[in-house]
Amino acid sequence: MTAEKLIRSQGREILKNNYIKAISGLLVLFLAFYLMYGVFAMVDSVLYLFEDSLNNVNIDAIAYALSLPINLMILLFLSPLVNGYIRMYYRAAYRNTFDINDVYYYFTHGPYGRALRINISFFFRMLLPIILCFLPVITYMLLVGFAFKDFGDTNEYSFFLLILNILSVILTVLWSLKYFTVYTLAVEDEQMGTKELFRASKRIMRGNTGNSAKLI
Repeated sequence: MTAEKLIRSQGREILKNNYIKAISGLLVLFLAFYLMYGVFAMVDSVLYLFEDSLNNVNIDAIAYALSLPINLMILLFLSPLVNGYIRMYYRAAYRNTFDINDVYYYFTHGPYGRALRINISFFFRMLLPIILCFLPVITYMLLVGFAFKDFGDTNEYSFFLLILNILSVILTVLWSLKYFTVYTLAVEDEQMGTKELFRASKRIMRGNTGNSAKLI
């Protein structure tokens, strides 16, 4: 049995009796998105009360613009839930059971500020790669929107857009593999600094990105 198959087999064995906890943790993870949608819906509803005064204005677009700063703050401050969710899975590899409290760890006992710094650092390290990877999608949409408007209403346009999005996501994931171990290293050593975590991950992943891609 290859290393990849062994890891997958161990993962399935751990999940076998922990599906409910795994799904519960995932629902908690989406808490930020529930709150973000709630903020947008609230702003949208308030704006529609003044619909008569906002003639020829896209109310949904205004609601999105007004709620965006609040939603970004929600996403930022709740992002350590992601760290906790990864912690839950990582610790399950040693205990063979999930502890849902791990998802809240950085809000109760863990170093919340450190988790936040890791997430912010990861975001800025991935910002340029994401833009570059999705540049074909943006270019395609702008080109069709300005030069080939009729083509934008066809199924072919939607199909090619879907393919480009899938390829862009794959490229982004492959690019991010150098940081594959950042969050698990953070669980192993809570004294390790943010810069040191990213340097260590890049060092570990050097020459191993192919094997990591197989696991995905």
